Amino acid sequence: MLSTILEAALRSVALAIPAALIARVFLRAHPRLELTVWTLVLVGALAMPAVMQRAPIALLPARSPPAAVLSPGGPEAAPEDTPAEVVFAPSPSPQPPRATSSSPKLDWRLMAAVVYSAVTILMASRIALGVALAWRRWRSARPLNGERFAGRDVRVAPGLTAPTTFGRAILLPADSAGWSETTWRAVLAHENSHIQRGDFFVQWLAAAHRALFWFSPLAWFLTRRLADLAETLSDNDAAMSLGDRPAYAEALLAIATRARGAPFGVAMARGPNVAARVERILMHPSGEIDMSVPWRQKLLVAALLLPTFALAAGASAQDAAPPASPTATAASSNMPDLDSFIGVYTLSAPLSPGQTLTISRRGDSYFAKWIESDGEEAIDVRPNHDFVLEGHHLHVDRVALKDGKVDTFAFFWRKHFNGATRIDDAEAQRLDALFAARKADQNTPRRLVAIDAKALEGLDGFYQISDEKVFHVTHEGAHLYNQTTGQKRVEIFPESASKFFYTTSPTQLTFQTDAQGAATGVILHQYGLERPCPKISDADAQVIEDQYAARSAEQHRPRAVAPIDPQSLDAYVGTYQLWSKGFMTATREGDHLFMKVTGQDKYEIFPEKKDEFFYTVVAAQITFVIGDDGKARKLVLHQNGWDTSAGRVEPPPKP
Repeated sequence: MLSTILEAALRSVALAIPAALIARVFLRAHPRLELTVWTLVLVGALAMPAVMQRAPIALLPARSPPAAVLSPGGPEAAPEDTPAEVVFAPSPSPQPPRATSSSPKLDWRLMAAVVYSAVTILMASRIALGVALAWRRWRSARPLNGERFAGRDVRVAPGLTAPTTFGRAILLPADSAGWSETTWRAVLAHENSHIQRGDFFVQWLAAAHRALFWFSPLAWFLTRRLADLAETLSDNDAAMSLGDRPAYAEALLAIATRARGAPFGVAMARGPNVAARVERILMHPSGEIDMSVPWRQKLLVAALLLPTFALAAGASAQDAAPPASPTATAASSNMPDLDSFIGVYTLSAPLSPGQTLTISRRGDSYFAKWIESDGEEAIDVRPNHDFVLEGHHLHVDRVALKDGKVDTFAFFWRKHFNGATRIDDAEAQRLDALFAARKADQNTPRRLVAIDAKALEGLDGFYQISDEKVFHVTHEGAHLYNQTTGQKRVEIFPESASKFFYTTSPTQLTFQTDAQGAATGVILHQYGLERPCPKISDADAQVIEDQYAARSAEQHRPRAVAPIDPQSLDAYVGTYQLWSKGFMTATREGDHLFMKVTGQDKYEIFPEKKDEFFYTVVAAQITFVIGDDGKARKLVLHQNGWDTSAGRVEPPPKP
């Protein structure tokens, strides 16, 4: 929640900057238009936390689902010692954790949340108390009747020292009975001007915004500026109604000398700026200033601010659309029928060369199959025409047709747009045969050969598998070792001077070298595919390794149970797809939430805070992402240094 509030505050400042420029350059002599501008900014700032979650504009590149650790199928995989992407429970009888953490470390995020909540509650309480006291004063005030009040709600409130607007009522001090006719006309005109514009309600919203965003300078500026502009306009309206600006200034000064603060409301002569108001009134002692603004101009101002608000509220959620493609040939609203996608496609970099995707149909259902996968997966087509495969949005884009069929398209996967090009039956058969031959070769028992130990010296270094994973190759004498990010260091054995094999999995590495024998890259042979992995600098590799280490450290820190509403558990109940045949199923039993992974026992998960849970049998956590319908639309499994996304499956798969 706190991160959302902070982000909303920053986005609101981004909205206010162009508004300030407009007000400074064009509206210095038009306070009524300036009031409209800042009122719109206030409304936008209050709506920002909710709107930025739904806005269709992506200001930041979307985060695609990260790779699962040793995915058994799909576009990305790497050699592993054990299939550790699922929750592996070493203990069959977990003990419920204690409600307090044993960690001596200071949780700065929790501390910041406590401070923020305390100040917000204090400020909100002051607003609520002020409104309650003002309402009680209004209820106890004596209504005034007479021709001069023209049906308005005007009351005399004991203890009040200056005229005040509360809602759509005017509250007057007890000594108002002794006012002159000029003072009566000035006060009623001033307060009626506040009522006509709804200043009480605008300033109440400004106070609520300040309580919610008290740490933001914008919140304090809006409260002060909206009040100043409201008084400027009411002073002008009253002076025009009176027809005697010096007389109105004299009445304002007389009231100000007796004024004290009201609990809550719009007071006529309160605050340190009365002298400035009098000076502004007397600038035109013999004339009237027309500050009226046609509604067309207000609409124009709103129209100018709307694009700024849309940009400021642009969503950056995890499942937001990917960066817009400049070469897109078909908007989602013009997406061709799914039947035109049926066929076989070869996939381009950064996926493995020779990798294919087959889209087929049986009855009313559509299926997809990666060449390296053992089976087909149903494609879920959402209203926005995104394909959802294995719980992940593919964000189909750049669709090009040929002879009524899709010839090429792109999909967003692993933080990149990946191209897919239709191939004919002959090419599909060739790639199938090539894949089968590679897979058979990779599963063939390897034969160890002797090589010159000096040849190993040029192979040391880092090789990038993906944005989140690298190989680290080192040699010790005549032995070569490799350590994949997040895994153990294992020895790899030569079957030739350039090709090495694992004994822990049917996986091989072929080193590409230059004329001096120094490696420039490595080819990963696994799952029937051959994936190039370029050599990268130590500094670039360290960034990837540090990111993994930070994720792992966060996942292994001690956690404490937090109280949550048991009814909220219903939002998490459901089945989520990790990969082709791997599912996580959340069930509720009373006030407890349980999670079962395919092929494993069921274990209770405990709330750390709203939407975030943790295991006690293993260092793993789950974050639920809530959709517009109030139910979790996906979960993110945090384990082994990885963040693995799993989308909700509706209906759940049959056992």
